[in-house]
Amino acid sequence: MVVPTAEAGAAVERRADYEARIAEKRLELESVEALLRGAGRGTGTEAQQVKGGFRRVLSAPAMRENQAASNILTTLLQLESQRAELRGRRTASDPDVQVLEKTIADYELQGQLFVGTYVDALRSEVAGYERSLARLGSTLAALPGQELTLATLQRNTEVLAALQATLRTRLKEAEITNAAED
Repeated sequence: MVVPTAEAGAAVERRADYEARIAEKRLELESVEALLRGAGRGTGTEAQQVKGGFRRVLSAPAMRENQAASNILTTLLQLESQRAELRGRRTASDPDVQVLEKTIADYELQGQLFVGTYVDALRSEVAGYERSLARLGSTLAALPGQELTLATLQRNTEVLAALQATLRTRLKEAEITNAAED
């Protein structure tokens, strides 16, 4: 049996939790998008912004805890350091420099894809929480009707219990009266 008041309390707690998660994820999404816009100077498509700003996103404090982001950025920085050292001794057309250029380009693409996927995942999370919040809103809207139905049923139970007690009393009185006449 479900008690609407208890269900309402739990639903209100879930609602507060969803609202907090939505606020947290929106803030994270806005900060990532701001980093991307700042790198892309506010112009261009989202893909162009990701291409120009993925390093800023990967080096953001929030991403330091993400192992994949850290690995991509660390490897990219190491490769660029090797390339700078190698360019000091060789020309840009050297095969070793070319291999490093290709590897760096691959890691840059990997970083761009990671950031794009991360942004999409944040958007999906926010949308999922918003859908859950909307479903919860309709549940909360139905609860006053359920509470009214429960109160009516409880009142009916009390009335029927009182009626039953009255009938038992009258039955006993009738039995006593019947026994006294004999």
